Amino acid sequence: MNEFLDQKGSISAIIGEAYLSLYEIKNLKIDDIIITKSICGKPYTLLFNNNYLCKGEVVVLKDMLGFRVSQIDNKDLPLSLIGAVDNIIELMPVQIRIAEIEYSLVQLKNIACDSIISLDKKLTHPAAVDLIAAGINIASGELIVHNENYGIKIKKIHFKISDDISIRSSGNLYKSEDIKIKNYDLTRPDIFSWDNIIKLKNIHNYFIEYLKLIFPEAKKYEVMITDQLAFYELFNEMEKDYKFIKIINEFRPNGHLSSNEKLFLKKNTNQISLIEPISPKYKLDNEVKSKINEHMLNRDHELNSFLIGFKKNSIFSKIKNKNGYEELILNPLKNAWKNVVYLNLKFISIMPDQEEKKFIFNKDMICYIKIGIKDNPENDLILIYPYLTLEPIIYLLE
Repeated sequence: MNEFLDQKGSISAIIGEAYLSLYEIKNLKIDDIIITKSICGKPYTLLFNNNYLCKGEVVVLKDMLGFRVSQIDNKDLPLSLIGAVDNIIELMPVQIRIAEIEYSLVQLKNIACDSIISLDKKLTHPAAVDLIAAGINIASGELIVHNENYGIKIKKIHFKISDDISIRSSGNLYKSEDIKIKNYDLTRPDIFSWDNIIKLKNIHNYFIEYLKLIFPEAKKYEVMITDQLAFYELFNEMEKDYKFIKIINEFRPNGHLSSNEKLFLKKNTNQISLIEPISPKYKLDNEVKSKINEHMLNRDHELNSFLIGFKKNSIFSKIKNKNGYEELILNPLKNAWKNVVYLNLKFISIMPDQEEKKFIFNKDMICYIKIGIKDNPENDLILIYPYLTLEPIIYLLE
């Protein structure tokens, strides 16, 4: 048994997948663009020896890249890497690979949700990626995004094709001047898709409708902003005269959990926080390791809680107690979310001034929702959902 587990394989983090025709591969040029079908914000795929292992997100560890596991299941397997057999190669599966590294199975046996796997690759700006066709690294370039889709801007081509190839188009290859693109910033990723944003906006439109039934002052309210930000971006721009309340999704006793409530529970509390190769090219410093241990294993505050804010002189600041917050704000919000998932929302506390900035880590992504009346910002209500709070149910927001 131990002998088998000591066998080494290759870990690959796959960020995008598409097809290219052999004709297109032959005629690749510097600055060409390949757009994949992979949507920004969707989990990346981690392969072991080119076989599906898990899904997750690329994380930045100071100036290094890592992979945080978020799903350990067998859904949506990636495209199989196929060989050159007859005309099958006329249209070939291609992948954008952000990293590849060898690990033994024994190193991976304790992987669980929220584990970090070091990809042993330095962060670059723009992010450096490879274009893989049938398992072969045919080109390298920069990670870009077009609309919501990941892509690669070709900067170096590693192979030539000398044979005559019949013309065929995959619909995924573009000239750089023909489409609008931008470099994708891994330190500030767009985690929520447009579908997620629209669904969240609709949920909070329902919230306003329920709010109007018990709170006449809300009759002109509308959702003014639904956006995703890094937490620090919000507080760099926000005025300082806001009061925040902490809300938790309180679970019922375990024997009475609904299937949706179980989504919010951690699947494994015995996972190791960081997995590194035995002989890494780049060593993570102790500061990064201690932060991983501190933050990645002890994030219960984010797994089922969020913030609601309002100005200190607004009508909401006149609410005097827990029952008032739950009746006027949380019950309407709970009813709005019932269209998607059951939430048992409970008021926890009013956050002391500036304490809200410690609630979520600075670079973590949030969904920021602002409701109120245009031209009358005094009574705005803002909701801040950490991505980790919504991650277990993100597929319900499609």
